Amino acid sequence: TTRRPDGTPDQIEQPLIPLLDTTLLTNAPGEPRVGSQVLAEVASADRIDVVMAFIRRSGIRPLLDALRRHVERQSRTAGEPDVPALRVLTTTYTGSTERRALDELADLGADVRVSYDTTTTRLHAKAWLFHRRSGHSTAYIGSSNLTHSAQVDGLEWNVRVSAARNAAVVAKVAAVYESYWQSRDFRPYDMAIRATFKAGDPRGTRKRRSRRRRRAGSSRSQRVRRRCPRHRPA
Repeated sequence: TTRRPDGTPDQIEQPLIPLLDTTLLTNAPGEPRVGSQVLAEVASADRIDVVMAFIRRSGIRPLLDALRRHVERQSRTAGEPDVPALRVLTTTYTGSTERRALDELADLGADVRVSYDTTTTRLHAKAWLFHRRSGHSTAYIGSSNLTHSAQVDGLEWNVRVSAARNAAVVAKVAAVYESYWQSRDFRPYDMAIRATFKAGDPRGTRKRRSRRRRRAGSSRSQRVRRRCPRHRPA
């Protein structure tokens, strides 16, 4: 039983889906939302690994308190001192990940690594891996990025896998995650990197939109010149 700093036992929320079960979550009305189930699994995990293509503040805000308690709790226990309590992999691909979201994760104690390669290493995976020394590890693999709509009411498909009944699948998730973590494609998100991180910057977004509008306008002008005789060169 884990305890709070004052010595009282932690109240651990029980997931609606038993740790033994493998199931599909679609955010359908009347069914558990993937966001609420991820949140419910944080307290009982020994370690958490996250790989997420896009991370936004709207997606992490409901999880921050639970993740902070998780990191603080693991820092007070023996655990695995060489392995961070919370690891996060993400990317700047398409500019959807927000710098402030990564700042908040790093500030609570998460070890964050980012792929800045937008040409070849286009990470698009979305998964959570909850390690438990009891053998009841679980993983969520699917379509939901860390955004509010994807976690709550988007039309998403996510499979929750239990190591108790699908040990090979969870083991492969862990092995592939570790290979990404050790890859040079993912760089530590430290203070020096934060200053130059552009993904999610509104100014960068406006510039990209402006460039797209200019390209679209140029294409329309070319089509008009081809269609209208008076625009054709003599």
